[in-house]
Amino acid sequence: DPMRMRVDRHDLYPKPDLDGGYLGDGYPLCSELPAQGFLARGARYTFLGSSSPESDVLVLSPESSLYRELCSDASCSTPMPSRELSATLACHGEECDVETLRAVKLPHGYYEYTPPACVHLFFFNGREIAQGNRRFSWKRSCANPETRVAGTA
Repeated sequence: DPMRMRVDRHDLYPKPDLDGGYLGDGYPLCSELPAQGFLARGARYTFLGSSSPESDVLVLSPESSLYRELCSDASCSTPMPSRELSATLACHGEECDVETLRAVKLPHGYYEYTPPACVHLFFFNGREIAQGNRRFSWKRSCANPETRVAGTA
């Protein structure tokens, strides 16, 4: 497909908008998003179904405020298509050890957390990282150590 986006060939430089600024102006920096933003007022969750494409899933406890917020009834058997938190919730159990997440598991299925729109700076005081596990690393890049990234450790 000639229209396929190839990340290794994609232009990484900032893109100007039509008003003389840059795309992303006015959005918060991803490195400045609060820890545990998935519990903050306005956090959005979308029902995925009975399975999740994510490998890193947080299983919620019935005592959790987030669990109760995402369950539409006492038995937690009827999924809601999407949900936005109306208030900031207190963490419970494993939620307190997590800075950010991608998906949560409830008895009736999985919900995906949609983080707020944010921008990554093109220039920052970062660290050089090497990618690959061969004798000689074939690809080097810079990474911002202050940016939270969800994933399996």
